[in-house]
Amino acid sequence: TSPAVVMTVVRDLRAQGQMTERLLLLTALNTAYAIVALAVISALGRTAGWWAVALHSMYLIFGSGVLASFIAIGALVVLRLFGRAAGFQFVFLIGLVLTTVALVQVLKLSLPLTLLLEGVLIRMLDRQRHLVALRLEEAGTIFIVILFASFGANLSFAGSGTAWLTDGCSD
Repeated sequence: TSPAVVMTVVRDLRAQGQMTERLLLLTALNTAYAIVALAVISALGRTAGWWAVALHSMYLIFGSGVLASFIAIGALVVLRLFGRAAGFQFVFLIGLVLTTVALVQVLKLSLPLTLLLEGVLIRMLDRQRHLVALRLEEAGTIFIVILFASFGANLSFAGSGTAWLTDGCSD
């Protein structure tokens, strides 16, 4: 249920219909659940109290939701003003993703969750279909690289050397 794989298969096969929509929805939900679980597990590793874990997880989830809501609503306002020109929307989407990355870094929120919620909200709230379906083959790769690079930049390997040493000594 990798989002990149599912979206590529759906695009390549030009799949449409109820099952395709369900597959995309379940893939998005699976990704959201995994992100929330990762946030909880990483919070458990950094703090001792369960209150801190709960508050940190709630901050990540609700903070990402609020930020995604503001960005999605703002994006739809801009799209209504400037129309459906594919060239403009391509540049606008790249700017939107980069702005989201910057704001998430400043607020210390979850980038994958924010981007996922942002996409879902734009799709749900765009009743008049101001956002056109762009061909993002090459640009989609850029978005995926940005996502994984920013996610990997937040990983901490501070205790990994100690964990390897203790594992090797137990034999």
